[in-house]
Amino acid sequence: MDEQRARELYVSNKHEDHSRPDFKRQIDAKAAEDARYPALCKGVMECTKITYRNSVGDMDIPAYLFQPLAKRGARGHAAMIWVHAGVHGAETIVPAIKERQTSLAKVEAQIRTPRQAPPDLDKLRAALTQRAEAWKADLRAEPRSRGSSFAVWWAP
Repeated sequence: MDEQRARELYVSNKHEDHSRPDFKRQIDAKAAEDARYPALCKGVMECTKITYRNSVGDMDIPAYLFQPLAKRGARGHAAMIWVHAGVHGAETIVPAIKERQTSLAKVEAQIRTPRQAPPDLDKLRAALTQRAEAWKADLRAEPRSRGSSFAVWWAP
């Protein structure tokens, strides 16, 4: 056993060995962080802090709701769900949303571009049949050469 590594990884089970968190400072820091979102989102998107009820436990979960400035109705926009692994903050979330917003605008422009109408298969089939009949008639009208011969050479 690597004793040095064991000491680095050791976590005491004694309460007095652990630091005392400053909950007031943490709450104030989070409030200051939340207050920065409106300024960072201004002119780009709406940002609202919401809570939703956990369906399993008795707890309210805080979340941020980002919405486009120009809304197209209740069914007008696709959802972008942001799942993160605990690392969050105005410096990471807002720039990433702005980047994705640009990508989504490109996709939306592609979706709005009119598509070429699919071909009328019956009309296409009729045109091809008509052309094939014309070719058959042209080939049948060609004079046939009589008495000509040809040879096939085979060289193994």
